[in-house]
Amino acid sequence: MDILKSTVPAIFKKAFLRKGKFIVFGDQLLTYPELQSTIARYTTYFRQRGILQGDQVLFSSANERFVCLFYISLIANGITAVFLDPESGADRANAIINHCKARFIFADQEIGEAWNLESNDFREVTSIHHGPENGLLQKLLNRKRQESSTFPACIDLLPASDLPEEIDPLTDAYILFTSGTTSAPKGVRISHRALFSHLETLSKVYQLNSNARIFNNLMLSHSDGMVQGPLLALVNSATLFRPFPFTIQRIEDSFDVIYREKITHWVMVPTMTGLVYQFKQNDTDTLNNGSFQFVISCGGKLEALLWQQFEEKFKAMIINGYGLTETVAGGLFAGPDAESHVIGTIGKPVDCEARIVGEDLKEKKVGEVGEIWLRGSLLMNGYLESPEANKAAWSGDWFKTGDLGYVGEDGCFRITGRKKLVIITGGINVSPEEITEVLHAHRAVKEAVTFGVEDPLWGEIVASAIVVRENQALSREEIVAHCRKHLEENKVPKNIFFVEDLPYGRSGKVIINEVRRMVAGHLVSESGTNHKENDFMAAVSRILQMPAESLSLDLAAEDTPEWDSISHLFLIAEMEKIFQIEISPVEVMNINKLSDLLAVVENKTLR
Repeated sequence: MDILKSTVPAIFKKAFLRKGKFIVFGDQLLTYPELQSTIARYTTYFRQRGILQGDQVLFSSANERFVCLFYISLIANGITAVFLDPESGADRANAIINHCKARFIFADQEIGEAWNLESNDFREVTSIHHGPENGLLQKLLNRKRQESSTFPACIDLLPASDLPEEIDPLTDAYILFTSGTTSAPKGVRISHRALFSHLETLSKVYQLNSNARIFNNLMLSHSDGMVQGPLLALVNSATLFRPFPFTIQRIEDSFDVIYREKITHWVMVPTMTGLVYQFKQNDTDTLNNGSFQFVISCGGKLEALLWQQFEEKFKAMIINGYGLTETVAGGLFAGPDAESHVIGTIGKPVDCEARIVGEDLKEKKVGEVGEIWLRGSLLMNGYLESPEANKAAWSGDWFKTGDLGYVGEDGCFRITGRKKLVIITGGINVSPEEITEVLHAHRAVKEAVTFGVEDPLWGEIVASAIVVRENQALSREEIVAHCRKHLEENKVPKNIFFVEDLPYGRSGKVIINEVRRMVAGHLVSESGTNHKENDFMAAVSRILQMPAESLSLDLAAEDTPEWDSISHLFLIAEMEKIFQIEISPVEVMNINKLSDLLAVVENKTLR
């Protein structure tokens, strides 16, 4: 697809012809007419504020409806969207803000306070205030809300303006900051050309049209959540469903949504695929209906056995995509055509080129392992203000993915490993260097290293090995509390090991495989703990990494960031180990509070 200056405005004009639902957020609804009118008023707002095409606007909000509207409004006006995960720690957030040099920043009031954001001579900070989105309360307060000068309520007072007739396709549509240290944040610059040409590719591969009903509840701060969600729905005039975050407890609810809403495409990462396969025990024919088309797997390696078992159990085809943040979302696809739908592979390149290259920079033959290189319109403009990283990532117009693999006789590509240091846990890329940097900031830490521990369900679990300074005392709880001040919850190490020293090689770098061998004996359970106290609350405290005094039986998973799906399974495994019981998949899914878990444990131990 050729992306011209008129292409992006034309895509939006086409989408605005649709009159139906755009995104369903649980009990909230965003229609295409609402999208059009809101974008038109944002266009006026941007021009009044002097926010022009090519400017960077950095924003962060926990309100998904606002995020989608604001993100798309920026792109529609040729303004570069820089969305920061609202769970980012203050150190990382400010490092990105300083690196990005965005003149305009928008953040939820609570986020702005946590990050200490203030306007100065170089940037304007606007607080985001969220009111009621719909329903009777909104109607009752509508007049007062209309008179408000707060953002984004003030948008409702503005007249509509036409979108620009032209947008330079080579300018950045968005910048997404991926894994990287605080001292060297890595911002991936995706152009309008890369974004919209790749959205055309995704639409073609997934066989999307205006009748598509896409179920994608991945994080909007990651490319698979935003690109393969709101943006993919937009270019197809389709409907997106984001009813709730994915958790083990809501697997049954997910299938209810698929059945009730006649979902056609379900976007998920391999960890979700594994959890659905493991815990969905009844009504497995829900996906085998007249509406559903494909499961779209992204964000990590899909193991061949799980792939085969899932398709057999649910009688639904998985399209396995391979890509990186640097390639917008995908690049290679296994399926839906028979030639590329080869289980255990990442399929073949679509609308791009791929090859396997050795250390000698020569292309490898069929069956020989090397690094996967990609070339095509889907590639990023480069890393923001990072000349050394750009130099290392490119060879001419070929992008070095850092992933190792080979091409089979069937023409399909296979992944065998990674060259670059990155931990992929539950479909999320985590930089071990970022975590190690945070650990080194603790006064009692002499040395530290972070690495991934292989896990059949999550891919890898984040682990850290720490050397404590002489005459200093340091506990696991202190380390966890320190990490939570500076890192998102999914980056806090699940396994923490205290060692006497770390093994270094001749290059002066820690030998990661040797560290793994050192701590292997400590991994006596999936939770990474070898405690044997026969105490319910003590076990919960260890697994959730929360102080025992803060726990109560009313503690609910959906209200507790520390109680994510990884911790949920760790809790189950630890209870089974301590109390010598077996908890069924149905019971696992129905545990929403600590009182539920305790009831299961007591019921089984009293038999």
